[in-house]
Amino acid sequence: MSIYSACRFAPCPFLTTSPPSYESDPTALGLVQDTSMSSSPSVQSATASLRSDHSLEARADHANHMEKQAESPAAAATKQEEDVNHKAFLVDWDGTDDPENPLNWSTARKHGITLTLSFAVVVVTFASSVYSSASSAVAKQFGVPGKVGKLGITLFLCGYAIGPLAWGPLSERQGRKPPMLISYLGFVLFSLATATAKDLQMLICRFFGGVFGCGPLSIAGGAMADYSSLEQRGIAIAIYSFATFAGPTFGPILGSFIVESHLSWRWTEYLTAIVGFAFLLVLLVALPETYAKRILQKRAERRRLETRQWAWHAQLDEEAFDARVVVTKFLTRPIVMLVIEPMILLLSIYVAFIYGILYLLFGSLPVHYVEVRGWSEGVGSLPFLALLIGCGLGCLVMVGFNPRYVHMCKLNNCQPVPEERLLPMIVGAVVFPVGCMWYAWTTYASVHWIVPTLALVPIGCGIILLFLQALNYLIDAYLAYANSALAANSLLRSLFGAGFPLFGTQMMVNLGLQWANTVIGLIGVALLPIPILFYIYGKRLRRSSKFAT
Repeated sequence: MSIYSACRFAPCPFLTTSPPSYESDPTALGLVQDTSMSSSPSVQSATASLRSDHSLEARADHANHMEKQAESPAAAATKQEEDVNHKAFLVDWDGTDDPENPLNWSTARKHGITLTLSFAVVVVTFASSVYSSASSAVAKQFGVPGKVGKLGITLFLCGYAIGPLAWGPLSERQGRKPPMLISYLGFVLFSLATATAKDLQMLICRFFGGVFGCGPLSIAGGAMADYSSLEQRGIAIAIYSFATFAGPTFGPILGSFIVESHLSWRWTEYLTAIVGFAFLLVLLVALPETYAKRILQKRAERRRLETRQWAWHAQLDEEAFDARVVVTKFLTRPIVMLVIEPMILLLSIYVAFIYGILYLLFGSLPVHYVEVRGWSEGVGSLPFLALLIGCGLGCLVMVGFNPRYVHMCKLNNCQPVPEERLLPMIVGAVVFPVGCMWYAWTTYASVHWIVPTLALVPIGCGIILLFLQALNYLIDAYLAYANSALAANSLLRSLFGAGFPLFGTQMMVNLGLQWANTVIGLIGVALLPIPILFYIYGKRLRRSSKFAT
């Protein structure tokens, strides 16, 4: 119980007590005689005595009831006074221009926080893919099959699936900054533990590295929404989106050159830990608390200390947070929504497929450029830059659509219009399979390397447009339950991302680069109608939904 709760008036007990019913049993007040046992004088005497006693008790109850009814106006006045006092000590913003409100921070400060969060995300996503270049060296050093070596990627992404179950609730209770710092510290420590591991315990360290590493991914988007207005949100999300994919793209490039040098594979993890520790210090100094409810809660704490009036409190103090809330809101509800909500299920499958393809490429591109074309591992990883360029173009497409989205929201009384999020997604749904087909049939050694490399640009553009716009749609369509919708999506996509690297290389070798990538493109074509159908019928589906707005 919060301190301010002790200062509130105790509830009147009679307000929750129902009066006895006399209509259903007229004999309760002795108004009707029971003649079922009147044949015996002794029984009549006993019955009369019991009736007399019962009548006295009933009259007493009735008198108490009437007394309580007489006291009701006083009780109502007390309750009204209690509510007034309660609201009087509720801490809120000092007007719409309160400087502590994150929405009122300067544009320069907001951009600085956005860049800080984005670079923090780059580091943890870099860690998810840099290991892909080291997996063969790890398997060779420990004398295990190549598939076991690749488990370092799989387990890291499994940690991505589980971690949000902890960081989501913490960020809504303790604010954004404390769980961000805790998760980043854990990520750095487990990266260091992976680098120094003497046996396959490193796989366990990779798993916990993912559990802690997903903290910034789970928190950064919400933090940006805390301080971004409707007009600013598009640019902030575009920067964050690029950062989300820049890390995994740079990972194989730097990792390949490290493994190829005189340094061992361990330096892929040492580098991650060093850079992660540097950004931990940056977050400690430069990242403010952005969660409005937590800021107001801190303000209430200061007022209680300054005024010695312990009734001061914030909205966050009133919100229940226990095991039942955590299980219902963060465990049960996402799974239920994934099963019964067609929009969440289909978009999550689409996003999970795209996310899995991203991590599948980390294993399949070396098959083409290293094994088929004979390039070194370091040079063979450079085509990932084309993928990054495609992601950058996708961000520009999102920024280009943002003015239209803002305009449509203003026409809708400044309320989100989820279907407008799907227009860039439709663009991504078209260019992604085109890029896959282009890449598939230009992977022959006789074709100049620039041709398949250019095909990676539309693939990267399609991946980021599909991924981010699907998430934006879920946020807009499920405003009150956005965290649950995103948790359901995160669970499914992390499982796909964990599984795809295990069979990606074998798929490319067994089916051949041409047909393996053709299959990927055909699946992309099969999924293409999803955003189109939701653009047409999404509003109707949301009306019939239990959770959607």
